[in-house]
Amino acid sequence: MRKTSHNTLFTIQYTVVHRFIQNFVQKQENYNYTLELTETTIISNKRSFKLDNLFDISYKPFTNGQGFLYLHTNEGLFSFVISSDPTQFIKACRALISH
Repeated sequence: MRKTSHNTLFTIQYTVVHRFIQNFVQKQENYNYTLELTETTIISNKRSFKLDNLFDISYKPFTNGQGFLYLHTNEGLFSFVISSDPTQFIKACRALISH
């Protein structure tokens, strides 16, 4: 995680795994994207989540060092596979949604 521009408070990388069959063999491609936390929104590669619509954010680690970062929203639960420690991202997000 790093602090970037004045609009983006924190970022964290996540991975999207695409599995497909090619010539009767299952293959996998991994794509890395960035979640951006601003003062009002969390932005992913496909959508944005207004913090007003966010109830909570949580993390469930795996034994391999990765884990799921969960966004609990009024539209449902959204998960992101991450490989780095999300503690600062979660703390900053919770501080913003508690106001």
